[in-house]
Amino acid sequence: MFLDVVRKHGNGRVAYCYARALLDIVVDSADSICEEIKLVRAALTADGEVRAFFANPVTPKENKIAVLQALGKSCKLSRTLVGFVCVVVKDGKFGLLSDMFEEFFVLLMHARGQFALEITTASPVSAAEEKRILSIVKSEYGEPATVTKRVDPAILGGFIAKADSLVIDASFAGHLRELERVSRSVVCGV
Repeated sequence: MFLDVVRKHGNGRVAYCYARALLDIVVDSADSICEEIKLVRAALTADGEVRAFFANPVTPKENKIAVLQALGKSCKLSRTLVGFVCVVVKDGKFGLLSDMFEEFFVLLMHARGQFALEITTASPVSAAEEKRILSIVKSEYGEPATVTKRVDPAILGGFIAKADSLVIDASFAGHLRELERVSRSVVCGV
């Protein structure tokens, strides 16, 4: 288990580095590249045979690159994106391509001053409640680019809003933890 965590963290760093390089290259044409990335991702993940072809370590990298270049021509992809994916294949990192693309989208949102928001509630929220939570977040941190809603009964009530380093914990469970901490410090002097 420990090695899986270390491996995942290391792969995350690799994905970040490649995504950062791609963002630096395409900073002026990021919108068109985003659409191309969605096409490439769909083409490479839709068919199990295609995935197996690229995942197979026995298949020569030259064959994989030739297929990518043909895909680029048939889908009218930019040379930049095709070249990027070819470099990923040459470096033996094709298994991380999806992570690289995910990291690219996150970095692009950061570069544009946007963020993805996750709202966790104890039960599904009404449209009015969601609007109120979003107004709290917007007043302090700006408009989120995307909002993901999650239900977790363990928070007992209220909400938790998370985005990157931002955490607004207005949950009952959070308030109870804070009350416990304060009580301990008063009673125990800790």
